[in-house]
Formats: sequence, structure tokens, C-alpha cells
Amino acid sequence: MSDQIFAQLAVFPVAPLLIVLILTIVPIMLVRNWRITLPALMIQYVLLGLLLARVLPNVAVAIKPVVGIIAGLALSLAAQRADLDRQRRGQTGLTAQARLSAADWSRLPSQLLMRLVVMLLVVTAAFGATNRFPLPGNARELALSAYLLVFCGVIVAATASEGLNIGIGILMMISGFELGYIPLERSISVSVLLGLMTLVVTLAIAYLTLADADALHLVAQEPAK
Repeated sequence: MSDQIFAQLAVFPVAPLLIVLILTIVPIMLVRNWRITLPALMIQYVLLGLLLARVLPNVAVAIKPVVGIIAGLALSLAAQRADLDRQRRGQTGLTAQARLSAADWSRLPSQLLMRLVVMLLVVTAAFGATNRFPLPGNARELALSAYLLVFCGVIVAATASEGLNIGIGILMMISGFELGYIPLERSISVSVLLGLMTLVVTLAIAYLTLADADALHLVAQEPAK
């Protein structure tokens, strides 16, 4: 029964998967709210599992979605704990910068527009890289997904100012590298090791998320100069 399920997943249409994958990247690129980005990240991991079902053994296919959901839940708990800590200290708002400076709200529309333009450029570059530089041993859809995740992950990690959002960008880059490497080495042990690496990175991101809350508390207590 399970073999039949995995066989059906392996022939799932590619176009809907790629469209939904891009739709999960949109909120991660545009928004810095963990209540939106982390669910999108978990959906992204499920989609990657469906894509990897074309090249991986049946058992290994489940590793990516399971690891992604665990990582998303762990980061959600850390982000919620950080928000609760800030609320206990009398801080309110949506983001760390907004809590410290209300002037950031005036720059929000321009920031969203700039992120949208950058995302469109990155998606275009990913399509071009897929045609000009196809990955060895890779299906075309996996190569496109790998370029999308790596490029967008770099942009998110480079432009975010909070540990959680930087970590989300790093996780996207790791997923992109996995899509590029796993088809070359399709053993279950490699999938397990890459999954463990994702969990270790997740623990580091959760720690940085909690540390950010403490750092903001100290900055907010500094007297204005």
C-alpha cells in the first residue's frame, strides 16, 4: 500500500508543485512576520518531499517533510517564547525594529516594493540559470527549485536583521543545496545526515531568536543620546 502511495507521489504533476513552491517563497521574501513565514516554510518542505519523490527511495522521501515540520514547530515555539518575553517587559509591536523605532512604518511600503522587485529578478535569474547551467544528474524541475531556493535564501539572509529571518534564509539555502546534491547520491544515509544538519541549524536559529529578544531588551533600556 505504501509503495503505491509513493509511486503516485513520484508522478505528481510538476507544474502545480513549482507554482505552489514559488507562492511559499513570496511571503518569506516580502514579510518578516514569523506567523506567516514559518507556515510557508513548512509547506515548502512538504513540496520538496514531493519533488524528491522522483529520485529518492520510498523511505527517504518522508525525511524532508518530517524534518521540515519539526524545524518549523521548533522555530515557532522559540519565536512565541521571544514574543512572550518582550510582552512581559512591556514591549509591543510587530517586529524588533518597529518596537524600537516607529519611523520604520513610514518605510514599509517602499521596503515591500523593493523586495517584490528583487524577488521578480531572482525568479527570472533562476529560470535563466536552469537553462544556461543545468545541474548534473538533476531533473529540470529539481534544478529550477534548487536555484530558486538558493538565490532567494541568500537574499533573505542578506537583507534580514533578525536572527529568525536570517535563519529562514539559511534553511532555504540548505534545501536548495540538497535538491542539487541528493540526485547525485540517492542513499538513505545521505538524506538522514542532511536532515540532521537541518535540525542542528534549527537549534542554532532558535537560540539566536531568543538571544535577539534579550538584545532588544538591553537596547530599549539604553538612555537616548
